[in-house]
Amino acid sequence: MDTTILHVQNKIAEYTSEVLHSNLPGFTPVDSDVRSSVRSLPTVAPLSVAAPGDAQFVLVDAAGRRTFSRDGGFVLEAGVLKASDGRRVQGFVGGSAAPTSLELDAHDQALGRVRALHIESDGALCYTRSVIDPQSQQRRQERVCVGVLALARFPVGTQLIPSPSGDRAPLGIEPHLGRAGDGNFALLQPGRRDAGQVDMHRAVDRLHDLYAQLEAMTAATQAKMGLEKSTLDLVK
Repeated sequence: MDTTILHVQNKIAEYTSEVLHSNLPGFTPVDSDVRSSVRSLPTVAPLSVAAPGDAQFVLVDAAGRRTFSRDGGFVLEAGVLKASDGRRVQGFVGGSAAPTSLELDAHDQALGRVRALHIESDGALCYTRSVIDPQSQQRRQERVCVGVLALARFPVGTQLIPSPSGDRAPLGIEPHLGRAGDGNFALLQPGRRDAGQVDMHRAVDRLHDLYAQLEAMTAATQAKMGLEKSTLDLVK
C-alpha cells in the first residue's frame, strides 16, 4: 500500500478515536490542532465537581498506589468517597498535612444522620447532621466537614503514565499537593464535570478533509494502475 495513503488512514483513525473520546473526563487529544481549553459540563450529581484546568484529583487504587484523575464524578460507597471506578479519593482531614482517604463518621452512617452530602467549591466534603441537644432536648442541625479534597499539579509538560488502575506519575516526578482556593489552586466548580479537551468541530472538520484527501488519493492511484495496465497491454 502507498505509504502516503497509509499515513492518511492512520490520521483518520487518530481523529476518529479523539472524536469518540471527546467527552471523556480528563481526555487530552494527541493532535494539538484539535485541542481546546479545559471544558466542563453541568450535572445534577451532588458529588460531582470539576477541577481547575491545571489540577488533578488524588486517588489511591486497591493496592494503595497513588494515582491521578481529572474525573470529578465521585460516589459514596460504604461511607467512603470514591471515584466512579472504585478508587478512593484522598483529601486533608482536620489539620493533616498528608492526604488520606475521605470517610464519613461511622456512627452518623449507622444512625442515618447524614443528610445533604455535597462537595463545596473549596473542596470541602460536607453534610448536615440532625442532633438533639441533651440539655434542651431541642433538635438542631450541624454542618459536618469530613475533609477537603486534595489537588495535585505537575510540572508543565509532564505526561502521566496510563495504567489499568489510573494515571500514575512518571518515576522521579512529585506533584505539588494542595487544596482548592489555597492561593495555589483555583476553586472547584460544584455541579459540573470535566469534559475533556477535544474541539469537536475542529476534529470533525479535520476528518472531513482527511476523507476527501483519501478519496482523491485512492482515485489517483486507481487511475495510475489503470494507465500502467493499459501500457502493459499495448507492449504485449
